[in-house]
Amino acid sequence: MNRIVPLFPLELFLLPGEFYQLHIFEPRYRQMIMDVLNDDREFGIPFFHITNGRNLGCWVEVISMYNENELGECDIAIRCKSLMIVKSFLHKISDNISYPGGEISHWNNDWNQPISEDLRSVFQSYLVNNNMTDSRWMNNKNPGLVDVFTMFNPNAQDKLSFITLKEFEQREKFVKSYVQYYLLLNEQESKQYHNIYLN
Repeated sequence: MNRIVPLFPLELFLLPGEFYQLHIFEPRYRQMIMDVLNDDREFGIPFFHITNGRNLGCWVEVISMYNENELGECDIAIRCKSLMIVKSFLHKISDNISYPGGEISHWNNDWNQPISEDLRSVFQSYLVNNNMTDSRWMNNKNPGLVDVFTMFNPNAQDKLSFITLKEFEQREKFVKSYVQYYLLLNEQESKQYHNIYLN
């Protein structure tokens, strides 16, 4: 039998490398976090959404815990280590453990390959238009595709669309269209500003 791991179903979908903060208040998940911190600091987050027909989720590690109060509530900072597929789900791991768990398989892929010169050029145009020439992005010679994509705070559905593309070239084309969309928004906002100023 495969190992049963702690699972925390949420309407949250992270890509590898992304950070997030969670407020933990339910007793069963407070217990889960305590158990996780005493073990390998890792747990799974199944993406709890009607559109998730493939049982996808993210495997995360707890970076830190803070703001713990007298009720046992706390905040945690997490980082996504990999994507995962939930193979089986238990609402309770056992009679003695009230939080969910299940069997998973890790979906490892080289999601964050360095972007091409073509995408880097478009991305740098976006940075220049937004006065971000001093940012770490402008000085990064080899930004990764996921790093660029997540900078735009894509929603979960766009992330799902991104990861279901099979080839790196397809995923890069998807991200390029994302950057170009925001460039177009910048241009439209600039024109609107100048029209108002001239009137």
